[in-house]
Amino acid sequence: KARPQGAEQVAAQHVDEGVEPIPPGIPPRARGRTGLLALIAAKHGARVVATDVEPRAAACTWRNARRNGLDALIDVLCCDLLSPLRAGLTLDLVVCNPPYLPGEWRESPDVCGGPSGIEVALALLRQAFNHLRRSGRIYLVLSSLSDVGKLASEAGAAGLRLRVVSRAQLPMFEEIVVVEISQ
Repeated sequence: KARPQGAEQVAAQHVDEGVEPIPPGIPPRARGRTGLLALIAAKHGARVVATDVEPRAAACTWRNARRNGLDALIDVLCCDLLSPLRAGLTLDLVVCNPPYLPGEWRESPDVCGGPSGIEVALALLRQAFNHLRRSGRIYLVLSSLSDVGKLASEAGAAGLRLRVVSRAQLPMFEEIVVVEISQ
């Protein structure tokens, strides 16, 4: 059975602690994104809006939702983060595995999150702040190579609290950090 790998596995544990097995038909993360986190949330009855800027990744998410019988619970939008959400729409939970390595986006858009590795996460934080319910939470997957301290400062300046909820060392790579941001 396919299981999430690397950073996606760490994030999946915070959407659904210890999901076993992963819903059938979901391929392991290879190069493209699969919508795994959206599928896990929908599997437990959540109404999900899944977004991805990459058309092939959005299409893959939609195919996986249909393949797993979850398409009635998942809307897939090909867009930049939360930009198309209308004013007044409120969210209970935002879960994102953004590009998180320091580097130029043009070099490798799947993994490079800007010069400090958190530029995509900061953009999401700013957009999510306008939609998050008072009791809502944001979970972000980051790398120990990215500037988590800067993200914590930005969150604090917006009146939000950031705490590390999980760390996992990837073999031969950096440490993956999952942070929770709340009011």
